[in-house]
Amino acid sequence: MHPEYIYVITGLVAGFTVGLTGMGGGALISSALIFMGLPPRMAVGTDVVYASLTRLSSSFFHLKNGNVNLRLAKLLLSGSIPGVLAGALTFRFLTALKGEQTLNSFISLFLGGVLVIIASAIIFKILKGDEDGRFSMPDYWKLTLTGFVVGIVVQFTSVGSGTLLALFLIAFTGLSPRKIVGTDNFHGFVLTAIAGMAHSVLGNVDYSIVLWLLSGSIPGTYLGAYFVPRMDDRPLKMILAMLILISGIVILIQTLK
Repeated sequence: MHPEYIYVITGLVAGFTVGLTGMGGGALISSALIFMGLPPRMAVGTDVVYASLTRLSSSFFHLKNGNVNLRLAKLLLSGSIPGVLAGALTFRFLTALKGEQTLNSFISLFLGGVLVIIASAIIFKILKGDEDGRFSMPDYWKLTLTGFVVGIVVQFTSVGSGTLLALFLIAFTGLSPRKIVGTDNFHGFVLTAIAGMAHSVLGNVDYSIVLWLLSGSIPGTYLGAYFVPRMDDRPLKMILAMLILISGIVILIQTLK
């Protein structure tokens, strides 16, 4: 099978999971690109640009259907945008200081560690069980700090704009599942758009791969968003978490060899 078709299929699967659950796109895409031989920094940059364009379509759908808490998204962005900018400056500094090979190894270790932590947290949350309650806005400093951490992680690994934030929204708010998915998607779109511009400036993006991924992910996101109110996504989240966990472990093993 030609690599272009693999990119299309990967984009379709990732787009569907993002539209349905608000998480998983970055973890699946960045891992797949690294496994297919793309240097880690290029895999991260390409994934971030792809993610921003993918979330554009799903965010439009969720906004149209009233699934986005704009006030909460704006407060999170007040921390995540500075986080992305701080990550971009650190990225450039490390490249100049240590060289590309060292930076790629660092990114692989960071990515693998983040994947393992995120997957473990998702699995724990699913096994523990979630209960929906009344929505309460967390303290401003919690939102800003969470956004800042997510911004840095996204800049270095392309992972976290959906998964980390989804975990936070589940743990600290009583938002309904559709509001969590919608708010997560909208915040992720704005965040990855800014991070994507930073990676473009740094020369970390393969735009031909982005186009192939999008040809599969755009219909995938609409399909996933369509099924949000029509199915229980708990089994899908568990499968996705296991895939993310395995991907993280494999990346760590390959990097530490």
